[in-house]
Amino acid sequence: VVGAVIRPHLQPLSILYASSMGLLVPLLSAVLPIRKALSATLSDALDVNRNRVQGVEVSIERAGANALPLGLLAAGSVSAGLGTVVYYLFPRALLEFNLTLLLYIFFGLLVAMIAGLTILALNLERPVEHVLGWTLLWWNPKAVRAVMHKNLTAHRLRNRKTSIMYALSLAFIIFVIKTFDLQVATFAVQEQQRLGAPFRLSCDRKDTSHYLLRAVDKFLETEAALSSASSPPAEQVVTDYALLTHSLADVQGAPTVVSTLGGVYEDRMHVIGASPNYMEVVLPGLSSLRQRLPHTTALQVTEELYTPHGSQSLVVGSVYRDRLGLHLNRSCLLQMRGDGGEEVKELAPLAFADAIAGSLFSPYPGAGTQDTLVSLPSYVRLSGSAVKSVADLPVHHLLFQVREGASEEALEQASHRLNRLADNVGCNLESIWDRTKGLKVAVSAMDFFGAGTTGVALLISFFSLVSSMVTNINEQGKEMGLLRALGVTKGWLRRIYTLEAVVLVLSAGSLGVAIGSLLAYTISAQRALITQLPLPFSLPVVPAGVLVLTSMVSAFFAAYLPAMTLARTNIVKLMRKP
Repeated sequence: VVGAVIRPHLQPLSILYASSMGLLVPLLSAVLPIRKALSATLSDALDVNRNRVQGVEVSIERAGANALPLGLLAAGSVSAGLGTVVYYLFPRALLEFNLTLLLYIFFGLLVAMIAGLTILALNLERPVEHVLGWTLLWWNPKAVRAVMHKNLTAHRLRNRKTSIMYALSLAFIIFVIKTFDLQVATFAVQEQQRLGAPFRLSCDRKDTSHYLLRAVDKFLETEAALSSASSPPAEQVVTDYALLTHSLADVQGAPTVVSTLGGVYEDRMHVIGASPNYMEVVLPGLSSLRQRLPHTTALQVTEELYTPHGSQSLVVGSVYRDRLGLHLNRSCLLQMRGDGGEEVKELAPLAFADAIAGSLFSPYPGAGTQDTLVSLPSYVRLSGSAVKSVADLPVHHLLFQVREGASEEALEQASHRLNRLADNVGCNLESIWDRTKGLKVAVSAMDFFGAGTTGVALLISFFSLVSSMVTNINEQGKEMGLLRALGVTKGWLRRIYTLEAVVLVLSAGSLGVAIGSLLAYTISAQRALITQLPLPFSLPVVPAGVLVLTSMVSAFFAAYLPAMTLARTNIVKLMRKP
C-alpha cells in the first residue's frame, strides 16, 4: 500500500473501542445465566435435593398472556435492517464511492452469513452426533455409547452455547485462512497472467529489433554452451522465447478501429503481432478460447495464424464478438491510419479468446481497449509504410520459457544473466519471482497473526466447554453414584463424559469447518468469475485437521479431569449429593 500513514501509537478511538468491548462482553455474558437463575420458581429454587437434569420439559402458555413476542420482534428488526442496507445504504455507498461504508456492508453481510449458517447447522447437530458416535466410536461398548447419547440429549440446551462458540470460531478461522490464501493466489496468478512467462523482457523503444533479436539468439546459444560445458552436463534453463510487437496504434500514431462490414458498429483495439510459438512459450493453464474454427491439425492458434487461411485472420477478444456481433470466418473491417492516409483491410476472426497469458483479453467491456493477435507478416502488411519488413519489427515484449523443474538456484543464475542481457539492449526485465517475493513476508506475518487469533478463540471456547462439562457432571452426581452402585467402573464413567465432550466438539467443529469451507468456495468462485483467472481452490484439510484435533484435545481435558475428580468421591456421598 503506497502512501498509507502508519502511526506508532494507539489511537484514542481504538482505546475506546477496546475498553467498550472489554466491559460489554462480561456484562452481556452474565445476562443469560442471571435470567435463567431468576426464572426458576420458588419451590424449584428451594428444592436442592431434586435432580437438575431434565430429560423432558413441559411448557404451558396462557393464550391471553401480554408478553412481548420477542422472536417476531427480532425477525422484524432483522428484516427491516436488511432492507435498509440493501435499498438505502448500499446504493448510497455506490453513488458516493464510499469504500469504507461499502466494506462495512460487506463485512456485516459476511458475519450475518456465518451466523445464519451456524444457526441453521444446529438442526444437524444431533444427527451428526449420532453418526460420529456410532461410527468413530464403534470400538466402545454399546452401553457406554447409549449413556453418552442420553447425556447429549439431556444436556442439549446447555451444550448448545458451546457448540455455537466452536462452530462460529472454526467457521470464521477457516474462512479467513482460505480467503487470505485466495488473495495470495489471486495476486500470484494475476502476475503470471500479466507477464505470461517466468521472465519477460520489455522494450519501450520501437527501433531495437535489428540488434535485439540477434542478442537474444546469441544469449540462447551461450545458455546451451554453458549447459553442455558444465560437469556433469546440465539441462538448459532458458529453452525458448516468443515475441510480441508494439500495437499498430503505437507505431502509426493513430487508433486502430474494427467495425462490421456495414460500418454500423465499431470499436477500438490494439493489433499486435505474435510469433508462431507464442502459445507454446506462455505459461499453461492461463489461456482460454471461448470459440475457435474447427481445426483438423494439432496447431496452436498462433501457429494457425501462419497458415494461408490464418494470414487473413486475427485472434479477437470475446468482448468484440458480443459488442459488435462478430462471427467466426465472417469478415470485419480494420481501419488504420498511416502516412499514406486511412487504409481499410478486410479480415476474419480465427478465434475468440476470454484470456491469453501475456496479453489483454477479457470477456468484459470494463477491461478497456483489448489486444488482437495477428501473424508477423500480417502485422507488416497491415502497418503500411510504418514497418518495412519483418527485420524491422518494433518488438515490445520477449517472453522466455524455462525448463520445467529447474531449481531455484539455477533460476536465480539465469535471472542474473538475463538482467545483463537487458542492460546491454536497453530493456527492462521482469520475473514472476521478483514480483511475488514480497508475498512470503505477508504470508509469514499472516500465519503469526492467524495462530494468535486461533489460540485466543480456542481458549475462550475451551473455558466455555469447561464450564458446561463441570456443570453437567456435577448435576449428575446422583446418577454417577447409582451407576457405581450397580457396578459401573470409574474408568467407564470417565470414558462416558470424555466421549460426550469429544463428540460434542467434533460435531460442532465439523459443522464449523463445513460452513467456513462453503463460504470460502463461494468467494473463490466469485473471484474466478470476475477476474477470469484459473484460481485454485482446495479443501482446508491441514488447518481443519489441526483445529479439530486441538479442539478434541481440549475437550478431553475439559471433561476428563472433572469426571475423574467426581468419580473418586465415595458412593454414599455421591448419592447424598444435592
